[in-house]
Amino acid sequence: MLRVGEPILQVGGQDDLMVFRAKCCNPIPGDEIVGYVTRGRGVAVHSKSCPNVQNLLYQIERRIDVDWGASPGPSTLSRC
Repeated sequence: MLRVGEPILQVGGQDDLMVFRAKCCNPIPGDEIVGYVTRGRGVAVHSKSCPNVQNLLYQIERRIDVDWGASPGPSTLSRC
């Protein structure tokens, strides 16, 4: 789960997808990452160096491009 202020994960060409960082490698912003479309859980984001991702990506059609986006800035709420 992403926390407030963490970079957004951008999933190649798709909006409104459930995305989570895989617990096996727990990629952090700046790591090279790859997405894997799971069955019923959304897109799992793994580090490219994760040993588990090598086994998962035998099904190439389930791979999806993901990138670290920019960190969201502080809210710019105007005060009256």
